[in-house]
Amino acid sequence: MQDAQKKYPTIPKIHPEDSREYTVLDIPNVILILILVIIFFLLITWPHLYEPENKSPYFKSPRAINLTNTQLAPISQKPSIDLVPQSPEELYQIAVELLKEAPDSEQFRQGVLLLQEAAEWGHANSQNYLGHLYYAGYGVKQDYERAAAYFYYAACQGHVYAQVNLGRLFYQGLGVPQKYEIAAQWYEIAADYGYSDAQFNLGVLYHSGHGVVQNYEIAAGLYLKAAQSGHPLAKTYLARMYEKGQGVTQSYSDAIKLYEEAAQQDEFMASYYLGLLYLNGLGVEKNYPKAIELFELASNKGHAGSQYMLADLYNFGQGTPRDAQKAAKLYELAAKQGNDKAQVALADLYILGQGVPKDASKAAELYERSAKQGNVLAQFNLAILYYSGLGVGQNFDRALEYFELAAKQGDPKSQINLAYMYETGQGAMQNLEKAALWYEEAAIQGEVVAQGTLGYLYLEGRGVEQNFELAAHWFEEAAIRGDVMSQYNLGNHYYQGIGVLQNYETAALWYEAAATNGLSLAQLSLGRLHVKGQGVMQNYETAAQWFIKAANQGEADAQFSLGIMHFKGLGVPLNYERAAEYFTEAATNGHANSQYYLGILYISGKGVVQDSDKALVLIQEAASQGHEAAISQLAAPGVY
Repeated sequence: MQDAQKKYPTIPKIHPEDSREYTVLDIPNVILILILVIIFFLLITWPHLYEPENKSPYFKSPRAINLTNTQLAPISQKPSIDLVPQSPEELYQIAVELLKEAPDSEQFRQGVLLLQEAAEWGHANSQNYLGHLYYAGYGVKQDYERAAAYFYYAACQGHVYAQVNLGRLFYQGLGVPQKYEIAAQWYEIAADYGYSDAQFNLGVLYHSGHGVVQNYEIAAGLYLKAAQSGHPLAKTYLARMYEKGQGVTQSYSDAIKLYEEAAQQDEFMASYYLGLLYLNGLGVEKNYPKAIELFELASNKGHAGSQYMLADLYNFGQGTPRDAQKAAKLYELAAKQGNDKAQVALADLYILGQGVPKDASKAAELYERSAKQGNVLAQFNLAILYYSGLGVGQNFDRALEYFELAAKQGDPKSQINLAYMYETGQGAMQNLEKAALWYEEAAIQGEVVAQGTLGYLYLEGRGVEQNFELAAHWFEEAAIRGDVMSQYNLGNHYYQGIGVLQNYETAALWYEAAATNGLSLAQLSLGRLHVKGQGVMQNYETAAQWFIKAANQGEADAQFSLGIMHFKGLGVPLNYERAAEYFTEAATNGHANSQYYLGILYISGKGVVQDSDKALVLIQEAASQGHEAAISQLAAPGVY
């Protein structure tokens, strides 16, 4: 500190202890009068010479903040050493010795008072020292405003450490308003003197664009200056810029070299980032054991990010045997430090009962802590717990609240769930307009379920103005991504020419895509196209094959179609018994056409034993559903 202080100009100090004899020289009276005037001026103004001319509105003068330290207990005894200082520097030196004692000791309290006395005389080292004490609340009541005042008066005298300390207070907004631009000014003053901490801190501001115009090149240059002085964190940040190619040419080799240098200086952040490179094989060959070694170094120093990464490796058994218990312990260490990802991961273990006892309520607590930090996954998971009542009381209102928090951050799954709750009126008044808006937000992000649902809303005009073109658009977006129902619906649009130009060939393609994926409705529609020869070559045999697939899934229309084909011998042998079987299956499910044709078979006794009573019942059931042929059959005289 002494060496650093000598480099910088200080405000002249005049002390009452200074005894000077002024001899009147044999010079002209004018010069004599001038000297007397100067001496008189100095005697009057000396107390003010220690207060900088460029006072900031954010500071009170030392006198205004009562430097007598009324918060300290009165001194009950004098120190055993001689306290007859000849200068503020001696006061400072004596105080430093006293401050080596315990902070609750009498000697420490006297040391603080001596520092204050020296500080009043403008002693920069004393001012800076007091600033540290008040900043940390060490031996005195913590007082950021007072710390800022002391740092300020030392900084204005060129005290480089005080300049950096003052910059930090403006950066943090402690004791002074948070003013990044003022922090930058103080850092720059100290940086010009070559102080590496100031160069690094100023680099951080240029890196982030706080208080200055963001400039990666300047940031990198400042990091480089600090790194050349051996600053380990500056090496780490500069390595990060080489890794990303920010302000410098991207270079993993330069990044690795700097990370390794900083790691050798016990900079845990460097170990962490270097571990990530080995984990992902960036610039080096992927090496799980090396990554684990580096994460452990940083983890042992309490770095939450490394604890989380190490826990992940143990949790998923990457580069090490899977150990859920060890993972849980590491997640917990990071979670206690507020690492939101670790909180989510640990909560997941409590849900599954892996490495820790299954405890949904504990999981909910962890999700909530993470959710308050804005973690989207935590917000989503917590919403699910409230929706299902797992680990917490079922509460649709809270579920809606957390889905909305995550949805506003762009989480598509939360947007879908939120839309569904507005659509169904769970946790909020039913609001189809809001539902449509959230479905669209998720649909734009490529969420298939949202795209398909939005297609339905536009098709039916629910929550949005009916629009067949937009319905077809969203069905197509989902269909391309493999959504089976959207493939079928898009086939319908092309078959009917709704929202698109009618095109049987395209309809057949989309029906086939959905039919191949096992959708019975698409199998039925594709079978009909083959019967009619629309978009495909007419082929009863192929039609029958698709009808059989749909009929086996209980599709009544397909069962009826097969019955008709066997009744008429289309694509299959004419077979009244098989026709009766298919008609019966569909009729049992209330299919009116099948009821009518089965009734006709019972009238004629084809494929079944003739039974007029059964025929009458079946035809009446079909007629009750408005089946015109059945109604006409009942109205015809003498049928039975």
